[in-house]
Amino acid sequence: MNPVKFDFDTEFDHDGQILREGESYKRFFTQDDVEAARMWGVEEGREMEEGRCAQSLQAIASQMQLILARLAHESDALRQESASLAMAAARKIAGEALSAYPIDTIEQVALEAVKDLRSEPRLSVRCNPELVEALAERLEKTARDAGFDGAIMVRGDQGLPNADVRLEWGAGAVQRSAEEIETRLNDVVARWLASPPSDEETQSDASDGHAAGVSAA
Repeated sequence: MNPVKFDFDTEFDHDGQILREGESYKRFFTQDDVEAARMWGVEEGREMEEGRCAQSLQAIASQMQLILARLAHESDALRQESASLAMAAARKIAGEALSAYPIDTIEQVALEAVKDLRSEPRLSVRCNPELVEALAERLEKTARDAGFDGAIMVRGDQGLPNADVRLEWGAGAVQRSAEEIETRLNDVVARWLASPPSDEETQSDASDGHAAGVSAA
């Protein structure tokens, strides 16, 4: 009879814990193993949460771009509308002022001119024939008060309506008309529209848009 090696089916560790019983093993986790597993779970959860946050932020950024683009478009539209309203008001005010105070308007133009023409011997003023008599008396005093000692000659011109006027002297001439005033207004509005909106305009547009939204609600 051949000797048979005795197999111990049960193994113990130094504390008496059963490590193996038959062919099965028992798995024991140390405190370090448990802590490492916990940290892995925390890190995995954090990465998942960061991923969700990143997706949410991306969605918010996309929406903000759409909103800002819409606001910019609405701001441009509001600026165009404001400019149109301002031009309409300016034309009306300027037209009424020129019609109501043509002599005052021409006098102001002449006063600006004679300040730089004191050495000229003569200044010719062409205006609407209906204004000649009243304007001649007014300009004579205005020129003397401004230090102009030359002759003032006021003549009627059928081609000059309302407060349109043309001043002529030896070395040059200047003309002021309602058409020129409107051209200047158009230039001012064009420069304003070409410039970027200021913070005050942006805030005003936002306030107007908010008020419109409240009214619509």
